[in-house]
Amino acid sequence: MCALDPAGRRVHDKALPNGWTALRRVFTDVGTRGPVLVVVDQPASIGALAIGVARAMSIDVALFAMLRSGQPYRPPVGDDTKPAAAAA
Repeated sequence: MCALDPAGRRVHDKALPNGWTALRRVFTDVGTRGPVLVVVDQPASIGALAIGVARAMSIDVALFAMLRSGQPYRPPVGDDTKPAAAAA
């Protein structure tokens, strides 16, 4: 898990904690440095806990589409890709 402050500096760069309390602690600590957005690329597995904790804390969550190796993501026609591009 990596967290950046509003200036783009890394403020957290460690393995994703595997527990509700530990994730709350990390999200709270990161939140003292600016707004928090949790971006998850595996929502049905390891990301499920992070999503649950973030939502319980009223933190915004963004989901990245799971990509096949080497194939670019092409959103369906009409999708707004600006939020995903900004998060990347």
